[in-house]
Amino acid sequence: MSEQLATPCKKFGHTGGRYKGGRCKECKRLWNKKWYKLNPEKKKAADRARYKLNPEKRRAAGRAWSKRNPDKARECEQRKRAKQRGYPTPTRPMPESCELCSGPPNGRYGSLHLDHDHRTGKFRGWLCSRCNVSLGGLGDSVEGLNKAIGYLTRVENYGTLPETMAKAKGD
Repeated sequence: MSEQLATPCKKFGHTGGRYKGGRCKECKRLWNKKWYKLNPEKKKAADRARYKLNPEKRRAAGRAWSKRNPDKARECEQRKRAKQRGYPTPTRPMPESCELCSGPPNGRYGSLHLDHDHRTGKFRGWLCSRCNVSLGGLGDSVEGLNKAIGYLTRVENYGTLPETMAKAKGD
């Protein structure tokens, strides 16, 4: 048995393990990968059948994968949630920083949010939690932003009290 494991396969010279019938495990893995690419529908059907046989085992395997790959699992979950809520598909990959303030991702999950136009449903960009909430609070409009700019300008020029603003306007 140990001689069989040490003997390289005749096709590619793999020295890895072998199945009971003597077939090289690495060659079988490569063959499966090629077959999956050529037969995606058959692969999906086989996966569904295997899942139906033992759904709890498949769910447990999925949970174990999520624990081993928390970042990928969170990304998959976010994509799934976005699709369920009818969010648009992003037209560019997620950057490292917010496209509005150039700051790092913040908020509960530490990732950027997909920003979209609520009227048209089109993707606009990637925002940090703070910028996303701020734009939403201003009505996602230029008009809302202009009102905020006007407010900040008045407060900066005349102080914070309404009486001071009224006096300044009256003078």
